[in-house]
Amino acid sequence: MTDYSKMTNDELNVAVAEKVMGWKQEMTFDRDLRRQVLHEMKYGIASDLSEYRKTWSGKVPIEYWEPAKYIEDAWQVVEKMISNKYAYELSHECYYGELHWCLFRKELPDIPDDYFGSAQNDNVCRAICEAALMAMDKRHDHN
Repeated sequence: MTDYSKMTNDELNVAVAEKVMGWKQEMTFDRDLRRQVLHEMKYGIASDLSEYRKTWSGKVPIEYWEPAKYIEDAWQVVEKMISNKYAYELSHECYYGELHWCLFRKELPDIPDDYFGSAQNDNVCRAICEAALMAMDKRHDHN
C-alpha cells in the first residue's frame, strides 16, 4: 500500500484527482488564454503561451485545484466521498500541537470493518486527502 504521508502536496493533489475524484488530465481550450495570446502577437510580445491549458477532466485548471493545501478543495473531496456512500469523521486535538484526524468508512451494513481509510496530520487538508486515498485503495483491494 502506498504511504501517502510521504508524498509532496503536488503528488497528493494528482493522486486525489485521479483516484478519488475520477478525473483525468486534459488539454482544454481556454478563451481567456486565446485573447492573451492574440494580444501579445498583435504587439509583438514574445511569449510561450498556449491557447490550451492542462485541466482536470476539462473542469478546473490543474494549477488551481490543490486539496492538499486549501480547505475548499479538500472539502470537494469529502463531498465526493459522501456521494460514494462513505461516512466521515473529522477531529482536532491540541495536546502537544495541532493534530487533525480524518476517517472515511463505508456506511453500508454488509461492508467489512476494514473497508475504511484514516489519516492523522497537522494539516487537516492533507489528513482528508490521505484518508480518502486509503479508503479508495481498500475499495479496490476488495474488488
